[in-house]
Amino acid sequence: MRSVALLAFFGSVLGRTFTVYNACPFTIWPAVFTDLNVGNAVPGIETGWEAAAFTKRTFNVPDNWKAGRIWGRRNCNFSTNPGPNSCLSGGCNGGLLCDSRTGTGVPPASVAEWTLNAADGLDWYDVSLVDGYNLPMRITNTASCPVADCAVDLGPDCPAPLKGPFDSTGFPVGCKV
Repeated sequence: MRSVALLAFFGSVLGRTFTVYNACPFTIWPAVFTDLNVGNAVPGIETGWEAAAFTKRTFNVPDNWKAGRIWGRRNCNFSTNPGPNSCLSGGCNGGLLCDSRTGTGVPPASVAEWTLNAADGLDWYDVSLVDGYNLPMRITNTASCPVADCAVDLGPDCPAPLKGPFDSTGFPVGCKV
């Protein structure tokens, strides 16, 4: 299976525009976290939402938004468990809407992370698997900078001791670190 949760960001006079595209053939629940340790600006979007297969959501962030992360959550049920274990992978404190201070995500989760307008004036971004892997992911941009991605499904090829959790069919939806 080749599917990608895509994050693209574009600069503008009024800030930046982010687009989260679910290229997976199933629903995911994207989550957004702002690193309040490096700045107090936050985007005007909720910290979590449902994204059906092949849908996108575009939102603007203030130009002084400094750092954050976006990740996808899989196999979620917020009605019976609104806490960090409400998703099979990538859940967060707060349930659907991740807590703005402690909702960074429960491993395993593939994470897009960035620092905007850093001390050197540049934007820094990457796809990180430091919290494990749960979805293919890609970051693109309009500045002709390199694409950051992990665009393959690592779940089936994950070493057996790290594989999991598993969905109801026994398919691995994550790879732990």
